[in-house]
Amino acid sequence: MDEVIIVAGGNRDLHHYRRLMSQSDENRFVIGVDEGADWLVRSGLQIDLAIGDFDSIDEERLSAIKDRGVPTETFQAEKDQTDTELALMWALDKKPRKVTIYGGLGHRFDHTFANIHLLWRSHMSNIPCEVIDPYNRVRLIDRPISMEGEFPYVSLIPFTQEVTGVTLTGFKYPLNNAVLRWGMTLGISNQLIAAKGRIDLTEGVLLVIESRDQF
Repeated sequence: MDEVIIVAGGNRDLHHYRRLMSQSDENRFVIGVDEGADWLVRSGLQIDLAIGDFDSIDEERLSAIKDRGVPTETFQAEKDQTDTELALMWALDKKPRKVTIYGGLGHRFDHTFANIHLLWRSHMSNIPCEVIDPYNRVRLIDRPISMEGEFPYVSLIPFTQEVTGVTLTGFKYPLNNAVLRWGMTLGISNQLIAAKGRIDLTEGVLLVIESRDQF
């Protein structure tokens, strides 16, 4: 399995999601999480598994998911993991090349923040993971990366207490061997001004947030 795409109940856009799917691996597996599964079915999109307590949809919509023949794993609402964490645990167990969480950012900050922290689980499993919605792409890095300007804004937030040797190439506000620590906003709202940029670091884990304003 090359890529697992987890579709949650946060910010989504059908046109954006279809573009994302066109760029994904053909050997992909799509998990719909709770209301995300309903959205996939109603949109006529690929869905290979539905996971959740399904407290966000009614029985009729849950029946429509099952009637389509989608394998469904149903959990009690009173549980120790969020539906998205359960989906990620399932995905990591399959050891895919990559995991994408789509619609993991929304109006509930607690759920959004928890989904960002799920990146750590994937990071510790050495499986790249991104949280994406129409306005943001979020990932963790502990090694240099190159990037292109799909999103106009790039922010860097230290995920470990300290990240050293941060050097930015191709950005409006370059850094050279900088240290980012918890409680600092030095890395917020930079812009990539070259066709390609590069983020280098020596030690630590950075949260890289690429953003755009609303369409």
